[in-house]
Amino acid sequence: MTTRPPSPVPRSPCSRSSPAAPVSAPTAPGRRAEQIGARVAHELLEDIAAGATIDRHASDQIIPFAALAEGTSTFQVPLLTEHAETAGWLASALLGAEVSTGQQTLAVRGQSAQHRTGRGSAGRSPAASRDAGRPASAG
Repeated sequence: MTTRPPSPVPRSPCSRSSPAAPVSAPTAPGRRAEQIGARVAHELLEDIAAGATIDRHASDQIIPFAALAEGTSTFQVPLLTEHAETAGWLASALLGAEVSTGQQTLAVRGQSAQHRTGRGSAGRSPAASRDAGRPASAG
């Protein structure tokens, strides 16, 4: 996984540069619902204006599914959150996906779950798929 692209995707304001750095999450305790709604709406409008195909909070959620799909899935992201970085690392480490970032682009090259598990159609093993049409042997 490429963690530092040549043209970095902007990092989330919620990202921590050090453990002591404050986090400006929209749902911080003591915030009124109106403040949270205004902040989240503002972030969504920023994401749309940036030409994103997926918002900053959903980008980490789509990575595991893209890693299980066959081929390359590419998304335009407004910025890369630490959650997305972690999801990319996990997809690479656990699922063998290739995750890369570029200027406001997140690309996930996955392998089909069928190929990874060695299962054929309908979740059957290749041998079960091959033998599916044969009558059961009397024994």
